[in-house]
Amino acid sequence: MPGNLERFKRAGYEMVGHFTLPLEAWTVNFYGPMEKRLEELEAKYSDIPEAMEVYSTQRKEIEELKRFHEYVGYEVFVARKPE
Repeated sequence: MPGNLERFKRAGYEMVGHFTLPLEAWTVNFYGPMEKRLEELEAKYSDIPEAMEVYSTQRKEIEELKRFHEYVGYEVFVARKPE
């Protein structure tokens, strides 16, 4: 995170604030509903290889977060260019 803050500074931005999203924001509010929807879409479009490839990519992302949640996170940054 210090590296990200430094990148903003080097790019000429002033940090207004930042915060870490809790894991539940992703597991419950984002990926949970996505997993349910993926099941529906996979059943409906199972005969379209391109669609199944997209769904597979999404499932991998969900699994990676579940597996490595101790090492990754989501930070929200709010910055502005000084006048």
